Amino acid sequence: MTRRVYQSMTLAALALAGSALWLSFGGMPGTNAEMPQSPAAEWTPDLKSPDISSAAVTPGKSFPQTLAHLLFSPTRRPPEPRPPELVVQQQPPAVEQPPPMQVTSPDTLILKGIFIDDGRRLALIQTPAAPQGMWLAQGSAVEGWTVSAIEKQAIAIEANGQRASLTLYVDKPAN
Repeated sequence: MTRRVYQSMTLAALALAGSALWLSFGGMPGTNAEMPQSPAAEWTPDLKSPDISSAAVTPGKSFPQTLAHLLFSPTRRPPEPRPPELVVQQQPPAVEQPPPMQVTSPDTLILKGIFIDDGRRLALIQTPAAPQGMWLAQGSAVEGWTVSAIEKQAIAIEANGQRASLTLYVDKPAN
């Protein structure tokens, strides 16, 4: 079969389908005589009714019965207000105060380094508990001592009214 035959068959199939569709939706006039036609119902609203006003409608005042009953249910009622939640005040758990820190001798603390930058001052302090050292800021505590000041070559520490100073590069006595 040639291309022209395929085109002819396709056109014939389309024409047949279109005719069937046209006839199913009414076809030619007068062919649907057996189907009764219902007369179009005319509707004219009563625009002069005394119930309709041009005033603005406020839902709470204009329709109190609508708000009083559930929509589509004869048992509609407004929801009950929630009861106030009971607030149980609990006493905060007693915070146990740690036992007072034993203040060690300032000789056990070794100042290993000082870092001073724009707004930060840190001191690297080595202790028997932290042989690798720890960086502390002003106000930090170590072994019962509080760092009160950090300068270029030394720091000041305080504990129980005592003051001590730790310096970098402590001169060792010659052997």
